[in-house]
Amino acid sequence: MLRAALSSLALLALVAPAFAEPARYTLDPTHTQVGWSIDRFGFTKMTGRFDEASGVVMLDPENPANSSVTAEINVGSVDSGYDERDEHLRAERWLNAAAHPTMRFQSSSVTLTGENTATVVGDLSFRGVTQPVTLNVTLNKLGPSPMGGAPTAGFTATGVLSRSAFGLTIAPGAIGDEVAIHIEALAVGEAPAQN
Repeated sequence: MLRAALSSLALLALVAPAFAEPARYTLDPTHTQVGWSIDRFGFTKMTGRFDEASGVVMLDPENPANSSVTAEINVGSVDSGYDERDEHLRAERWLNAAAHPTMRFQSSSVTLTGENTATVVGDLSFRGVTQPVTLNVTLNKLGPSPMGGAPTAGFTATGVLSRSAFGLTIAPGAIGDEVAIHIEALAVGEAPAQN
């Protein structure tokens, strides 16, 4: 019986790492950029970004499908490079940042598409509407930060969403419906303990 118990413990020791919990990484707001672009009259793409984003990535390198991300964007931090236009974008007719100050993304699935790429599907909630969004994500690098040694992950994510799906139907003949998303995200884990 003792031999059987010891064998079971040894088996558990071997199997336990396979069931390790994903590691928690926090988005670094100073090194995370959420960019967007949209067609304007067919002449140009208007580009901009949101300057304030936060979130958590639960990263499981051994089983990426077990990873997840939750992120929030301060809608009022929209920046198109032109103050007067930004005021229009924040106003009720467009983003309505006063009534809906936060945009939230919660992933529901991660599917590997390559060695360092995945499709991340989730729900984007904005203006009282929740719609599914698909992001194509590349893990650029995973390793210790050169500044302090904390485990760090860098991602690039792209996707497209329909503004009308979130009730943004103003100026359909002038401004396009598809909004291209480009995200550069840096996520940082807990720094190793100092001896």
